[in-house]
Amino acid sequence: MTDTTRTKSYSILGAARLFSLPVGLFAGTIALLSVLDHPQFHPAAGLAAALGSLLVQAAANFLNDFSDLQNPALAERLSPEQIRIIRINNRLGLLCLVAAAVLGLYIASLRGLMVVPVALGGLIMALAYNMEPVALKRRGLGALLVFMMMGPYMMPAIAWAATGTLPDTSTWLHSLLFGLPIALLLISNEYRDIRYDTANGDRTLAVRLGPERTRRLYRGLLILTLAAYAALALLRPWWKPAWLLCALLASGLWRLSEQPGPALPPATGKRVLALGLAHSLWFVFPA
Repeated sequence: MTDTTRTKSYSILGAARLFSLPVGLFAGTIALLSVLDHPQFHPAAGLAAALGSLLVQAAANFLNDFSDLQNPALAERLSPEQIRIIRINNRLGLLCLVAAAVLGLYIASLRGLMVVPVALGGLIMALAYNMEPVALKRRGLGALLVFMMMGPYMMPAIAWAATGTLPDTSTWLHSLLFGLPIALLLISNEYRDIRYDTANGDRTLAVRLGPERTRRLYRGLLILTLAAYAALALLRPWWKPAWLLCALLASGLWRLSEQPGPALPPATGKRVLALGLAHSLWFVFPA
C-alpha cells in the first residue's frame, strides 16, 4: 500500500544532513592530495576551495526543503512550525552561500576572474538538485547530477584552485572513481524513498525505474564501484587487504538491497566514508 500520509521530520540538524558533509570533505581531500606534489600548490587556496565547496553543499542541504513549500501535495500537510523551520533553514543556507562567496573572492584574487563562472557553475548544479523550477531530482536526474557535481566537476575545480593549472588526467580519473560511491549513496536514498516519493509526485529515478530495476541498478553500481577500486588497489600492494575488506563490507549491502528499507542508506554511507578514507590514504602511503 502506498504511503500517502507521511510527512518528513523537519529540523535544523536534519536539514543540514550532517551525514553527507564528510563525503564532500573526502572529495575535497582526495582532490588536494592528487595535486599535493605540484610545484605551484597553494595550500591556502586549495583549502579555501575545499571549504567553499563544503559550504555550497551545506547551503544546498539547508535550501533543499524549500521545494516542499512549492509542492502542493506536500505543502498542504505542513504545520506552521514546520514552515517556520523551513524558512530558518533557508536563511542558514543563504548564510552559507555568503561565506562561500567570501572564500571565492579570496581565490579569485589569486587565480583570476575565471573562478567566478566555475563557482557559479557549482552553485547552479547544487541548487538544481531539488529546487524548482529545475528540481532535477524530481525529473530522474538527481543521482547523475550529484555524481557529476561532486566528482568530475568539483574535485578538478578544487585541484585547479590549489595549483592554478588545469589538473592532469590522474585527478580526473580519481574524481570519476570517487563519484561512483557518491552516486551509490544517492541511489540508496531514492530506493528507500520510492513509496514516499511516489505518493508526493516526485518522479525520481527510482520511482521511474520501480523497485526491481532500481535494485538491479544499485547492485550493478555496487559491483562497478568495487571493480574500480580493485583496479586502484593493484597500484598499491598494501591496498589489496583494504580492498578485500571493502568487498566483505559490500556483501552486507547486497543483502540489505533486497528490499527498499531505512537501513540501506546509512549502511551505504558508512561504506562510502570508509572508501573515502582508504582513497585518501592511498595518496598518503604510496609505497
